[in-house]
Amino acid sequence: MHKMSSAENIRVFVVDDHPIIRASLSDLFASRPGLCLCGEAESCEEALRKLKETAPHVIVVDLGLGGSNGFELLRRLRVEHPGVRALVFSMHEESKFALRAIKEGALGYLMKTARPEEILRAVEAVSQGKRVVGETIQQWLLQEASGDGMRMPDRILSSREWQVFECLGKGLTMKEIADQLKISEKTVGSFCDRIKTKLEKKRLRDVAHQAQDWICDDVF
Repeated sequence: MHKMSSAENIRVFVVDDHPIIRASLSDLFASRPGLCLCGEAESCEEALRKLKETAPHVIVVDLGLGGSNGFELLRRLRVEHPGVRALVFSMHEESKFALRAIKEGALGYLMKTARPEEILRAVEAVSQGKRVVGETIQQWLLQEASGDGMRMPDRILSSREWQVFECLGKGLTMKEIADQLKISEKTVGSFCDRIKTKLEKKRLRDVAHQAQDWICDDVF
């Protein structure tokens, strides 16, 4: 991980498919001494290409991205750029997506209704390795750590199980899921069995129906 000196600006990279959001965040960060926008991108692939050159401390990620989504970017950041700290900045309700984002590697989650000062403080906190989430999410994390969490998909499914869950929600067949995730159909079947057990469902059809309720088209 790149360690910051006390005099070094916090280098921030923004990933959002709306130019006006990127421009607004750029102006906001420019207004804060100690912050520096080092790059921006509108998609997962573009971000991953540019990160090697820009070396940010913090990446601010939207969940809805052209050609992919923010969760996929978070997964790949963990492997390809483990030193970059991620803050999700989304229009989507914290109660539905924040815990999943944290599990995928984000240190913080802010909704786009946040005030400018909240955004600035969140970026600064994340740059120091601190978590930035609402009180509800903090309680969920504590429940999960103590084993008292409810049996909700975002709380009990592993990252790979969640990917299969997403695919089921989009109506993909076992073969299509295998092709998309680059695993065998047998492995997909094993994940499906685990998901049914964790969600206490007897039929895969019931899992798919539950997944549909969780999938948001403009994110996934």
